[in-house]
Amino acid sequence: MNLERDVKPGERVKYKVYAKDLNGRKLYYKWWIYDEASTYNAHEHLEAKQEDIEGFLIGYNAEPLADSYHKIRIKNENQPTVSIDVPKDISDGQTIHVILEVKNDGEHPLKTYRRIILTAKEN
Repeated sequence: MNLERDVKPGERVKYKVYAKDLNGRKLYYKWWIYDEASTYNAHEHLEAKQEDIEGFLIGYNAEPLADSYHKIRIKNENQPTVSIDVPKDISDGQTIHVILEVKNDGEHPLKTYRRIILTAKEN
């Protein structure tokens, strides 16, 4: 699996992983965005607003709802095959860090992780 990849704004990236438990246990997949490591931040692109409420100037950012926090969509995030939609407003050089966790269903589940780094390139 290519763990670093150049992407274009608006591109759909697909990954398919192959994993096998040596003891034949069932495997569970979980993909997510690692916000703290990513340099792309959906909140940077939110519109700052101000309102005059009864003589007080109030400033705020329009926050998305909790279930729509990410502008980055991962389709089938609990499957070995996923597609990731790169945001259209990502800037050249910004990164999105995607984590893949694979866990077995043993009595003491074992986990392994992989990090994929998507770097925006406009050319």
